[in-house]
Parts: sequence; C-alpha cells; structure tokens
Amino acid sequence: MTFLEVLIKAFGKEVLKSMSSKIVVIGAGPGGYTAAIQAAQQGAEVTVVEQETIGGVCLNWGCIPSKIMKETAEMLKKFDRFSEFGLVVNGEIHLDPQRLIARQKEVIQNQAFGIQKLFKNYNVRCIKGFGFIKDYKVIGVKPTDSENLEVPWDQLILSVGSQPQNLSSIPFDGGKIISSNDALMLSSIPKTMLIVGGGAIGCEFAFIFSSFGTKVTIVETMPRLLPLPSIDEDCSRVIQREMKKRKIAFLVNQMVEKVEEDGEKVRVTVGPSNFSGAPEIKNVKPLTLQVAKVLVCIGRKPNTKSIGLENLGVKKDEQGWIVADGQMRTNIPGVYAIGDVLVYCFRQIK
Repeated sequence: MTFLEVLIKAFGKEVLKSMSSKIVVIGAGPGGYTAAIQAAQQGAEVTVVEQETIGGVCLNWGCIPSKIMKETAEMLKKFDRFSEFGLVVNGEIHLDPQRLIARQKEVIQNQAFGIQKLFKNYNVRCIKGFGFIKDYKVIGVKPTDSENLEVPWDQLILSVGSQPQNLSSIPFDGGKIISSNDALMLSSIPKTMLIVGGGAIGCEFAFIFSSFGTKVTIVETMPRLLPLPSIDEDCSRVIQREMKKRKIAFLVNQMVEKVEEDGEKVRVTVGPSNFSGAPEIKNVKPLTLQVAKVLVCIGRKPNTKSIGLENLGVKKDEQGWIVADGQMRTNIPGVYAIGDVLVYCFRQIK
C-alpha cells in the first residue's frame, strides 16, 4: 500500500482536498517518487528533492542490482548440471564482471528514465541537490549546479532512506574493505572474501559470490545465521545446511577482532563474540584468515544526519530512525516519514 493510499484509507478520499497544495518530498526512492506522483495526480503542486540518482537505494544499490547479480549467479549454478540433462556446451562458461555491471547500469537507467518521464507527465518538479529542513514550512536545497534554494511547503514527506552501517574498527575504504554498495560494482571477482554479518544481506551476498567462484567465509556474532526476531531458528538451520552444500564457511558466536593489510590481501583475526551470550562461546578459539576482500554487512543506518530534523523537533529514536504512527505521521503536524528511514515498528506519537 502506497503512502497516499494509506492517507486516503485513514482519513477518506477528501484527504488531499484538505491538504494545502504545496507538497515537498525529500528523497526519490520507491516511497518518495510514488507519493509524489500520486499527490500530483490528485492536483497537488509537488516538488521532489534528490541529491543522488532517482530511484533510491532499491533501484540503485539494493533490490534491483542485487537481484540482477542473483539471477546471474543462479544461471551459473545451472550450468554445473547441464550434462545431467543431455546438454553439451562447447567452450568455457565464465563470468564477465564488466558485462554484468553494464547490464545493471542499463536496467537502472531504464527504470530511472521511466520515473523521470512520469514526473514530467504529472508536472512534478525535481531538484537535484541536498535537501534539509531550514524552518517550519521551508526546505533548503543545496543544488549540485546552482546557488542554494528555498522551497516552501505545506506538507512535507521525508523519504531520505538509509545507508550501509560501518564498523569504527573496520572503516570502509572501497578497496579491500567494502560495503554492500561497493560489492554490487566490483570490476573483478575476488578469489576469497570474508563477510562480516550473517543477516539477510550478508547471506545473500555469500551465495552470490560463492556461485561466482569466490571462497566465502561468514562471521556472525550471534549463535546462528539470520539472527533476527522475525526469523525463526528453522529458517536459520535451512540456510546453514544449504551453505554447507555450497562449501560456504560460517563462524557463529564469533567476531572480527583485528584487520590488517597484508600485501594485496587482508589478514583478519577472528575471536569469541562479546555479544552472543551462548555457553559454547568458551570453546571458541581465535582464528586468523587471509582474504582478498572484507565485506561488512552489519545492517544499515538512517540518512537523518544534517537534514535539519532538530529545527522542527521531529522525533527520532536513539539510533536516529524517525518515529511515525500507522499513518506515517511524525510528531510534527504536516510532516510525514516513509520508507527505510522509519523505525520498523510503528508507534503512537505523543
């Protein structure tokens, strides 16, 4: 259900008529651009502010490019069994990373073009630049190619998204220590990789790169992979079983203690976890691994820094996620939040 559909369901079809006409959306991800288009269809004057590429994380750094990689990985695995089905392939089947990246870019560009066309068709103004709350009813924008702007609003939609969370002890360098964003655009496939974090993102990349020929090891601080409250232990057992079949190594109840450069590779020291609490942790012995890449997948953090939430007093939790109710309303009248920037459980705003 889209943002505007939520509002209409909650307040009735007259909701947009009761709104003032100027709606500003910060962030052009799936939540932001969908809300903008639907608001424009209802006759509102809509402005979208986006500092990067239209489509947000999902289109550019998440769902779309990762599923393109996943599809390629699945095709490669199927080639392993072609002879079982009486098929003969003459010549070597191998991955061309450059062509894979080119396909990702082509799909992303086509999707972004479609969104831009919808903006044009419905007279949605799109400004490229960094948007922030300057004052009540005023958005400041730092464009990439002109002087700073001020955009008035009657209703504000915050759709600023999130980004990969790093570890202070293992900062991203875009080379040997990479984020999930970096992993999507590697120009060559590493022979070895250590993935820090056995959540959904880490596990998905483990299967993808293993299919590409990388020897993968996952390190997870908790007693199981996919250690989320929403995922039961049976699911963890299934995915751990499948990893064993693929020869993907995983170390649970363990954490990365130290990362050191070692020529063209990285030497990683792994030891017992400080967070697990499992009794078997006392049997964990330190281990040293040498890998070409360290991929850090320990979750995401909200893009709420420096966007001026404090200028209005928009409520956040201790990690910086915006708090909203079931209709995506923040504690400030006329200010809404949607998408990845939200606290995952809705709560009543007081």
